[in-house]
Amino acid sequence: CMGCGVCERQCPSQAIRLEPDERKGVPLDVRRLAS
Repeated sequence: CMGCGVCERQCPSQAIRLEPDERKGVPLDVRRLAS
C-alpha cells in the first residue's frame, strides 16, 4: 500500500478504509519524486 487511495475509491461497498500503520514510517510521496 502506498496510501494513494485508489482501492478505497474503487470499493463499491466502502469496505476498505485506509489507516496508517504506526509501526511503519511515513509513506513516500511519489508525486514529489516526479516534480
